[in-house]
Amino acid sequence: TSYIPTSGSTATRAADVASIPTSAFGYNSDAGTLVVDAQSSSGNINSMVAALEAVGGINRIEVRFSGTLNTNARATVVSNYVTQATLEITGLSEQRKIAFAFASNDFALSANGSAVVSDTSGTLPTVTKMDIGEAIYSNSHLNGHIKSIKYYPRRLSNAQLQELTT
Repeated sequence: TSYIPTSGSTATRAADVASIPTSAFGYNSDAGTLVVDAQSSSGNINSMVAALEAVGGINRIEVRFSGTLNTNARATVVSNYVTQATLEITGLSEQRKIAFAFASNDFALSANGSAVVSDTSGTLPTVTKMDIGEAIYSNSHLNGHIKSIKYYPRRLSNAQLQELTT
């Protein structure tokens, strides 16, 4: 981002939103895994880390922090405004490593090395981009820090999800 002096200036700017089209990084529409290492302040109840989505949020695959103190890891898949899967792990520390694997009828989430939670029903949506730190359809800014985001164009195993988050 560019520097904007605040002393004696009336210049303002919108929040920086990082976004990349799925065609730019080899997105696999049949399966994938998002692995994030991030932290969020407790000021925002739903803090988006990464969202694979189509314009307007009609279709999305998202990883976020949730809960009153942002101590939960949540992954949600929505297709044509219909929730296909919502997985959540509660009671995490401030710095969180989260891995979310997705394929049709095969969703799994692990955080900070926890046991995997899964859902075996649901379809994958058609998405066109990845937004980082915010979802375009909502006011769910991260308000925190991202150490890394990794995308794997395949559904990693549950053991790999746990290992990647320890």
